[in-house]
Amino acid sequence: MKLRNFAINQFKYFNLKLLFLSIGLSLITSVILLPGCNKEKGEYLLGDLKNQNPYSGDETIIFLDNQGDSIIFYGDGRSSYLFESPTSANKRYYYINERDECKFIEKNNNYQFLIYLTTRSKSSAFMDIIFTQIDEVLGVECSSINYGGSGYRLPLMEHYKNTDLYLDSLNVQNTYYYNVIADSGLIVNYGCSNWNKVTSMYYTTSYGLIKLDFDDGTTWELKEIIP
Repeated sequence: MKLRNFAINQFKYFNLKLLFLSIGLSLITSVILLPGCNKEKGEYLLGDLKNQNPYSGDETIIFLDNQGDSIIFYGDGRSSYLFESPTSANKRYYYINERDECKFIEKNNNYQFLIYLTTRSKSSAFMDIIFTQIDEVLGVECSSINYGGSGYRLPLMEHYKNTDLYLDSLNVQNTYYYNVIADSGLIVNYGCSNWNKVTSMYYTTSYGLIKLDFDDGTTWELKEIIP
C-alpha cells in the first residue's frame, strides 16, 4: 500500500501538464459564461458510451514484457464533469458537453496512461488514449497519443469494425481477445525524439489496453487485471 501511494503521489507534479495536453487533443475550448447573456443550444452527455472504457479506475493492471518481467500500474481513480463549449466564434450560444477520465500510474513512477471520453460540439463523442513516460534526464514528459492525436470516434465498433484498425481477435499471453482496436498511427511528443516510444496500442472495450509495442521491439502484454 505504501508503494502504491508513493507512485500516485509522485506523479501529482505532472497532472496539470497532462490536463492541458488532453484538452488540446480533444479540441475543446471551454468558456466562462455569464448567466442571462448566453443561451444553451443543447446538452450532450456520454450516457452508455462511458462503457467504451471498461476500467473503474481503481484496478491494478499487470503487464508482462518480452523478458517475463512484470510492469504494474495502479489506478488513480475515474471521474466525469460537464463543461460549456461555444457553438461559434462569438460565444453567444454554447453546448453542454461531458468528459470522463481515468488514469493509471506505474509503480516506479516511470509511466502512466490516461483514457478520456469526451462529447464535443453537437452530439459527436471521442476517446483519447495517452501513454506517457517521464524522461528523468530531459526532465520532460514523452507521450504517445492514439490515432494521430485526433481521438477515436465512439462507439468504437460502429466506426472502426470495417477499417484497418480492426482485428477480429488477438492472442495475448495465451488468451484470445476479440474485437480489438490495433492502432499504429500514433503521434509522439517531438521533445523526446530519442526515447523508446510506444508504436502500437491494442485496446478492447471489455479489457482496455491488452498490448503495447515499443520502438525497440519490446512488447508489453496484459497478464492480469485485479479489481
